Amino acid sequence: MVNETDGGVLRVTAVTFENGAINRPHHHSTDQVLIAMSGSGFVATGDMHQSLEAGDIAFIPLGTRHWHGANPDSTFTHLSILTPGHTNIDGEPPTP
Repeated sequence: MVNETDGGVLRVTAVTFENGAINRPHHHSTDQVLIAMSGSGFVATGDMHQSLEAGDIAFIPLGTRHWHGANPDSTFTHLSILTPGHTNIDGEPPTP
């Protein structure tokens, strides 16, 4: 069991995007794992685009500039798993 002295090792966040919504390009000071929970979406970098459906997992190495979001015809929910660190915003959302 986890108690109050065990926290701070992982940050797990459920993130939901409405149809076609994406976040701004950013990078993290730690590795990130995304676990797709429902709907359909993607994670992308400047030269990679990975489609994600429920059950899919994406690994994003630390320092990698990326963005993620929902496909135009679907909402999308994923879990974001990070160790403690920083997130830096790197610009405006890409246009489709």
